[in-house]
Amino acid sequence: MVGTSKEPSSFKLALILTIFVSAVGANSAMIAVGKFVRVSVEPGNVMSTERQSRSVRQCAAMCLSAPCCTAYCQSQTSSVCYLNMTSESPLQPLPDTSLGYKCFVREKPGCPSCLGYRLIRGQCVKLYAYSKTQEEARSQCEEDGGHLYYFTDLTTDEPVITELPNVERGYGAAYWVGADRLSTSDYQWHDGSHLSDSGPLWMHSDSTHNEKCVLLRTDYMRLQDYPCDAMSHFFCQMDV
Repeated sequence: MVGTSKEPSSFKLALILTIFVSAVGANSAMIAVGKFVRVSVEPGNVMSTERQSRSVRQCAAMCLSAPCCTAYCQSQTSSVCYLNMTSESPLQPLPDTSLGYKCFVREKPGCPSCLGYRLIRGQCVKLYAYSKTQEEARSQCEEDGGHLYYFTDLTTDEPVITELPNVERGYGAAYWVGADRLSTSDYQWHDGSHLSDSGPLWMHSDSTHNEKCVLLRTDYMRLQDYPCDAMSHFFCQMDV
């Protein structure tokens, strides 16, 4: 959704539909199957941009072909299609479904390249190359609709970070990831899963486990505890 990634409370699930769309106009490429949920929308709560469309199917195709389209509404009385797109302007509210519109929201949006995210080895990730405290970095990721990166497995996650462009690898290079210390020895990822304070994920020479927050040292591809109010670049991750 525009300005926030959270679906508004006015979305009330009514009917799960699978929309099969083959093309948008004569010159378009084939469009993959997309699954949407039909919803009710109260006026003024969801922002959108207007397009011309002859049918619900064509409106759905427009949404499917746009990486950051998360919802659409098609007029039942005119050729107006409203797309909820985070990257476009000018914006206006999605129409009220009680006024003759059919509205749908994606069940599971894809990796939003329009926000700078990249899909690497099945992980949707973005490097923020400016410094924030851990809490500020966490808020930025959540504003995008994601979370600070969970570096939980060397085999899975190290190649993802390695392949992400512009990651600094010089001595001392480090980025916030999504873990906090709960006590003197216990850490937890922000999804609630446990992170041991020992094992191969950690830089044992530099990790004292006296600090609450956690950085990924990209010079060694290992975790290090660090003061939460320090400033650092960070990785965000979206679950897709």
